[in-house]
Amino acid sequence: MKVSEHLNYVARLIKGYRKREICLAKALKCKSEIEKINFFDDDFYCGGMDWGDFEDDNWVSIKFSFLEENSFNDDEFDFLSAEIDFLCTKEDNKYDDEFNSLLLETKDIFIKKFSNAQEMIKNYKLYQFSSWFDEPDNQYKFFMEHLHEHIENEKKELAIKDKKYSHKLQKLLN
Repeated sequence: MKVSEHLNYVARLIKGYRKREICLAKALKCKSEIEKINFFDDDFYCGGMDWGDFEDDNWVSIKFSFLEENSFNDDEFDFLSAEIDFLCTKEDNKYDDEFNSLLLETKDIFIKKFSNAQEMIKNYKLYQFSSWFDEPDNQYKFFMEHLHEHIENEKKELAIKDKKYSHKLQKLLN
């Protein structure tokens, strides 16, 4: 990787880490169920590129733990495993009309299949929240620690390639 590409990569990681710091601080302030749900809907930052498959695997693991803890028949389990995250999407979102139409259609199916549909979505969001942010197993902090370690290792690699990397990196971050 060229030094310039490496600098941009590390800058993206650091910016993502900073967003996660803000996200974690907001999450730790949430005490009530409504605060946790609102946080999940509006402020939960998972970043994507800086954790990649590791984070995705954890999200899926949490989802399946939630589904397994509830006694769903095979059809319900299959539907929810495919759709529950989509069902948590807000209806007034930034996507196009086709997306919104599909979301409403899926929610209609969901409401017909489950008499407690709204309660289930609420419980799922709270389950995800607690799995990511509750102590002592605060997984979000755990991932952040590993991301910080990764950033430091990348900086060491950059230092080998370019002695003035720190100054260049600061320019990218400002």
